[in-house]
Amino acid sequence: MAMPDPTLGRVQDTGHAGIRQGFQSIMDSLNQNSQMALTAIENWKQRDYAAQEAEKERVFKADEALKSRTHDAEQKGLDRASSEKIAHENNETQKYVSNNAYNASIFNSKAQTSKEWNDAMTAAVAAAQAEWVTDKNGNRVTDRYGRYMVKNAASIFQRQNTPQTQT
Repeated sequence: MAMPDPTLGRVQDTGHAGIRQGFQSIMDSLNQNSQMALTAIENWKQRDYAAQEAEKERVFKADEALKSRTHDAEQKGLDRASSEKIAHENNETQKYVSNNAYNASIFNSKAQTSKEWNDAMTAAVAAAQAEWVTDKNGNRVTDRYGRYMVKNAASIFQRQNTPQTQT
């Protein structure tokens, strides 16, 4: 039976100390096991949370990379389309400028030809009307030369505009 311990102020267990100690050991072991289980559960939760966060991060990065690649592809597509449009516009501009230069060349050639023809005819008519006329160099020509010019104005004009070929 338990008797009071005068030093401690409690009941002292005299016969069942081993059982109590065994029971306390079992309780300590259960507490330790439950603590380990709780720690393991907490670690598992943390690992699971970390894995979920890592998966979210991986999905986010993959999505961002896809958006970036899509944007880059669209930008390159726009750049390519823009470059092709600019090249097409440059080609059209070159054609326009080339056609204008060609037309201006033809016009100038016709104008020069027309001017030379008019000069030859003016000189021929003036030579036919006057006894003394001057040619385009300012030299006085005789009436005889003027009549020659009237008769041969077309051939003179043709000789002036015929390109010289080297033999």
